[in-house]
Amino acid sequence: QQEVDCLREWLRGEEWADLRRAVGKLIIEVVLPLRLPDLQIPEVQDLDQLDGWMEANMKPWSESIRAEARAEALAEGEAKGLAEGEAKGLAEGQAKGQVRILVSQARRKFGDSCASAMAALLGTVTSETVLDEVGAWLLTCPSGDALIAKIREI
Repeated sequence: QQEVDCLREWLRGEEWADLRRAVGKLIIEVVLPLRLPDLQIPEVQDLDQLDGWMEANMKPWSESIRAEARAEALAEGEAKGLAEGEAKGLAEGQAKGQVRILVSQARRKFGDSCASAMAALLGTVTSETVLDEVGAWLLTCPSGDALIAKIREI
């Protein structure tokens, strides 16, 4: 609206009538359809008519543009949240699977009591690095008690 007001002021006078009409048509036929494609735009002959029509429609346009921006931001936020949630869920699922494998191996190597203690200690661990280290300890520890002692240190 301010830009149209400035143009009208600069192009005041009969010597600028053709340019006022051309600029009005440019705004109506190019600028507004690009910005607001669903808008019903009336025929206007120059910037003066365009100015009156824009003034009457500025509030609905602004509301439409804001609503569109909010909807886009919400969609982007939802997509980002979904992706982050999926990634977190996948990482947690992988960690739980790795814990199950480690507990199963501990059961085979050191028995049920070691496996039960290990499962309780690793129940909330999600760090891949920590779980890899526990896997190495499972291979190198001479007893279930030694393994559980090492796991308690983390």
